[in-house]
Amino acid sequence: MLRRVNALPVDPVGDDGRTQIVRVPGHLSHIAAAELDRTVKRIIALHNVSRIILDLTLVEVVTSIGVTSLLESRQTSQDHATELILAGLPEQHRSFFTLLRVDQLFDFENSVDEAVNRPFV
Repeated sequence: MLRRVNALPVDPVGDDGRTQIVRVPGHLSHIAAAELDRTVKRIIALHNVSRIILDLTLVEVVTSIGVTSLLESRQTSQDHATELILAGLPEQHRSFFTLLRVDQLFDFENSVDEAVNRPFV
């Protein structure tokens, strides 16, 4: 059951809804970054979640503002004991994260399915 929280699509996984998937658009720049931040905060405020998966498979562009937004989402998740996984990030963007030295701060999975099936920490 796909639904929107703010402007980004959110898909709860399973009957208990403890995992939520946020579908990130193709351009993770200033507009999408603001939507992502609001979406993550709203999910945490309204749902008893253990894990948020950011589906990045459609991302074509990541700006520094987009990276900052991901770091803010990471901090928000940590503050509320919620696991945050980046799933499906294309390789060229993953190397950008390595260049910025922020790759070690995130949990990555190659696909959304791998992130969904990952054992809870």
